[in-house]
Amino acid sequence: DSFAQKYNLPFILLSDKNKKLRNLFGVPTHFFGLVPARVTYIIDKQGKIISIFNSIKATVHIQHALKMIKNM
Repeated sequence: DSFAQKYNLPFILLSDKNKKLRNLFGVPTHFFGLVPARVTYIIDKQGKIISIFNSIKATVHIQHALKMIKNM
């Protein structure tokens, strides 16, 4: 089972193994271009990006995403 199915997530998760979307969205890299940045995008039902959050710390992404989703 996939991660989303295992945890019964009601939203789509995206993995960008080939870095195509990272390049398309201009997501920067850190540590001399070796480690990709963490960026969370919150997209509403109409497909509009309502939040872009950039931080290397994974835990703050979760807090920010939950706050934004609760305010939708």
